[in-house]
Formats: sequence, structure tokens, C-alpha cells
Amino acid sequence: MEKLTPDEKSGIRWSLITLALWLVIFVIGLVPQNRFLRGANGDLQNSTFIDGIVAFLFLVAGTMGIVYGVATGKFKNDKDVMSSMSDSLKSLSFYMVLVFFAAQFVAYFKWSNIVLALLEFCTVIIS
Repeated sequence: MEKLTPDEKSGIRWSLITLALWLVIFVIGLVPQNRFLRGANGDLQNSTFIDGIVAFLFLVAGTMGIVYGVATGKFKNDKDVMSSMSDSLKSLSFYMVLVFFAAQFVAYFKWSNIVLALLEFCTVIIS
């Protein structure tokens, strides 16, 4: 394991500052009962925050990564960001194909009701 360079330390620092800013936005939007990230009746369960949690996670992680890349000098323009994102997706392509076929298998397994047929078969054999 290599020591972090000063640029990498700066990138981590700025990335953590970005995370802190996001947390401040979330606290401001959630803590008072009638804020903008809560539901219409002030409820947290049916709120904008819970409904959009995937989008919020994407925005937080994306901005932290972009800030880190800019602070370290890896990202000079938008093409560098897109190139880095495509490199990341190349390593995930095997996983995405595997998950696609696993999801198809589970969906067909549920659609066919083979579990119910097997249970009925087992109860007939046992009794």
C-alpha cells in the first residue's frame, strides 16, 4: 500500500467537505416538521427524501467523486468524467449480465408456480 500524495489528501478533504454540505442540506430539509424533504403532512415515511433515496445517493456519490477527481487533477473537463464512468461500468458488465439472467430465472420460477406444484407433490407422497 502506498502513501497518499498531497493531491489525493486534498481530494479526500474536498470530497468529505462535499459530503458534509450534502448532510447539511438533508438536515435542513428533514429536521423541522414542515420542511421541503418531508411529506405533505410532515411525515417522513411518505416523504420526498424516502421516495428519492436512490437519486439522492447517486447525487451524493457522484458529486463526491467529481470533486475528488477535480481536486486531484484527474478531471480536467467533462470528457474525463465520462471516460472514468465508462471505465467503471466496464468492470461491472459481467455482474450486470449475471444479475440479468438471475432475475429472469427468479421471474420464470415465480411465474411457473413450480413451488406450489412441488409442495402438492410432496404432500401427496407423504400422505
